[in-house]
Formats: sequence, structure tokens, C-alpha cells
Amino acid sequence: APGGAAPGGAAVARLHSAGREHLRQMGRVIAFDCLIFNWDRLPCVWGNNGNPGNVMFNKQDNLGCIDSCCMHIGVDLPNNPAQKFADRLEALVFAVATHPSEPQPDFQKVQTLLRDGIPSLYDGLMYDINDDGVIEVQTGFLEMVRIIAESMTLAKLESVERDLFNSTQRIYTSSEDHGHVEFQQFGFQCIIPQFGNMVADAFRKGHDAPVKPSPPWCTW
Repeated sequence: APGGAAPGGAAVARLHSAGREHLRQMGRVIAFDCLIFNWDRLPCVWGNNGNPGNVMFNKQDNLGCIDSCCMHIGVDLPNNPAQKFADRLEALVFAVATHPSEPQPDFQKVQTLLRDGIPSLYDGLMYDINDDGVIEVQTGFLEMVRIIAESMTLAKLESVERDLFNSTQRIYTSSEDHGHVEFQQFGFQCIIPQFGNMVADAFRKGHDAPVKPSPPWCTW
């Protein structure tokens, strides 16, 4: 709902209950995207402006997403980028968990996206969700962090990968491409349970850490 005016001429939104829930849903999506390393949907820990075309609302006014691509980082690459990303997440979760009423710079990127949009791609809402809205995004993020931290283990992730692979094989065996092994396995090379487990472990450590970690504040 429109309120006052923000710098740059954007109106400041007075958030109603549905708007708050939408923002929390965006926060949950960000945490899920960290788990699958889908880096181009909503800006946060990644160094891009986001891709709001992949965020939609259904007829029931619930947020839904498309192109949920799993693009895990190899856990044995030189310079260990997977561990650097995990360290980054651990510090972010710690900051949100220990300062829940303070907007964090990473989540203010969502505020900027919604207000200003992306040139030639998305016009933005021309409303500023303000600090209150940023905190709602962080709240949703932390909710999903807890779910992932409590439920995701390496064994669980390996089981999900195996079940997903088996379900796709049943589709391919009834198609004209059933003889092409490369086609059947396309995309699965980007699912690395060990990386997903590193993310879940970073969520657990960041949420429960007694002392603030000091990771490299890299931008992805």
C-alpha cells in the first residue's frame, strides 16, 4: 500500500499482511537457491541484479518460481570456491540470526531490485519496502535456513539425487531418446550432494555459532 516518498521519487510501501508474506516467501526462495546454487533469480550473495522474470505469482497470490536450476560447485576445484561460498553463507546466516531486526546489506539488494528494477529488463515496483520489508525477507530466509539445516544431510541429498535420476529414467525409456545415455544424464553432473551438504552445514554453523566467523566477503 502506498505510503510516503523515498529518495529518488519512489513511494514507501506500507506493508500489509499479504505483502509481508510475499517478502518472506522471497527470503525462503533465496535460502533454497543457496542450497541448489541457482545464482540468477534474486540478488543476495551473488554479484548480479537478479532475474525477476523467474519469480511469479499464481492465481492464489502465492509466489512461485521457474527455472530452478541446480548448478552446484565442484567440491574439489582449485582454490576451493565451494568452501568459500559456504563460509560466505555461514557469516550471512550468523548476521541475520544474531541481528534479526537489522537490515543486512545483502538483503537490501532485494529492496533495490523491487524499487528500481533492472534497466531494459524490469521496471520495478516504484515502491520502497523500506527496512521493515528487508527484515521480512530476512525472516523468510532464516525460516528456510532452519528447515534446510534440520532436514538436509548428505545421505538425504544423495537419496534425493538418486530418486530424481530414477524418475527421469522412467520418462526417457518411453521416449525416442531412450538410447542416448548422455541425454538421459544431462544436468545431473551439476547435482553434487557433497556441495549441498556443505551449504546445509554452513546454515547449521551460522545459525548456532557462538562467535562470529570471519569469511572472505567474496561476491558471486
